[in-house]
Amino acid sequence: MKFLIAGTTAALFLAGTAYGESLEINPGEWTYTTSGTMEMMGMNMPVPEESETECVTEEDAVFDSDDIADENCELSLTDSTSTSQTYSMMCDAEGTTMTGEVFISVEDGGNSVALTTSMQGETEMGAMQINVNVAGERIGQCQ
Repeated sequence: MKFLIAGTTAALFLAGTAYGESLEINPGEWTYTTSGTMEMMGMNMPVPEESETECVTEEDAVFDSDDIADENCELSLTDSTSTSQTYSMMCDAEGTTMTGEVFISVEDGGNSVALTTSMQGETEMGAMQINVNVAGERIGQCQ
């Protein structure tokens, strides 16, 4: 489950300045909804949906991959446009390595963000696949 949390955290704060591009959202009050699935031992288990609201400041509105503080994951930018970025990600925790991809896109002039993370790897109990989706929307000024 640590991979799911690390993947979600990384995904929420991902972006970068490679290729001369950076992703930026509009400051203000944002709501994020996270959902996903975890497949292991032939069973597909939904990850409970969670919603969160937070105030995004001007400083936090520009995504920067350096802000990710998880020493268990390595990220490599593989594609970048003015509105999206794709990363390959490798996480290693407790002797298990998970690899995958993170895709983030900023839409509606910086008022919405969509993010998908797909990770897979071998654990002591067999193959594991984790998929996380995050949808964010600016809902107004910070309270």
